[in-house]
Amino acid sequence: MKCCLLLLVLWLPLWGVAAPLTLVAGDFSPYTGESLPQGGLSTRLVRAIFEEAGWEEPNIAFMPWSRGYKQARLGIVAATFPYAWNAERAGQFLYSAPIHFDHLLWFSRKENKKAAKGEWKGMRLCIPKGWNRAHAAEAIKRYSLRLEQPLELERCLELVMVGRADLIAMNERVIGEACMQEFRHRECLQRLPFYPQTDSFYLIMSRSYPDAPAFIERFNTALASLRADGRYDRILLEGFAPAE
Repeated sequence: MKCCLLLLVLWLPLWGVAAPLTLVAGDFSPYTGESLPQGGLSTRLVRAIFEEAGWEEPNIAFMPWSRGYKQARLGIVAATFPYAWNAERAGQFLYSAPIHFDHLLWFSRKENKKAAKGEWKGMRLCIPKGWNRAHAAEAIKRYSLRLEQPLELERCLELVMVGRADLIAMNERVIGEACMQEFRHRECLQRLPFYPQTDSFYLIMSRSYPDAPAFIERFNTALASLRADGRYDRILLEGFAPAE
C-alpha cells in the first residue's frame, strides 16, 4: 500500500503538490520590477490568478531577462512573465491567455525631424538585448535599420537623447514609465505615427515542464474568473492610470 501511495504522489502533477512554484520576471516597469510596489502590476495579477486557482502563492524571482528565460526554457523554474508572442518562443513554450494588452509605438528624440517624417533609411534602432523585436522586423528590413542592443531600456533612452540612436520601438506604458524614472516626464520622446500595433503579454511555460498543458489550462480558467467578476479590472485600475 505504501508503495502504491508513493507511485500516486509521483504521478500527480508537480505543480499540484510541490509548494510553492518559482516563477521569474525581469525589470519591465510598470508590469514587473523588484523595486516596484508588490513587484509590479503583472506580479500582482499572477499572484491573484494563483490564489483563484487554489495554488500556493508562488515564489517570484527577479533577474535579467536572458537568464530568467533560459531557466524557464530548461525547466529550472516553472514559468516566466510577461512575454510577447513570437514564433521562436512558441516552439519552446506554451502561452497562457493574454494577461495584459498594450500599444506598440515608435519613438524618437523630439528634435529628430527626419524620424518624424518617416525618413528612417539607415537609422539606428534601439531595443534592449533579449527583448522581443519581432514587431520591428518589417521596418528593420525596409529601412536597413542598424540595431543597438544595450542591456537596459534606460540605456536606450540615453542613447536616443544624446543622438547615438534614433528610434525606439516599444510599449507605450513602458516608455512612459521609463521617461518618468529617468527624466521626470512621461513625454520625453516624440511618438511617431508609423507601425502602431496592439501588443499582448503572457505567462509562458516550457513545453517540457511536467504537465504544462494542464497547468496552463487551469491558469487560464482562473484568469477568466478574475475577468468575469471584475477583479481583473480592479487590479489594473489600482496598478496604473489609463495610458494618455
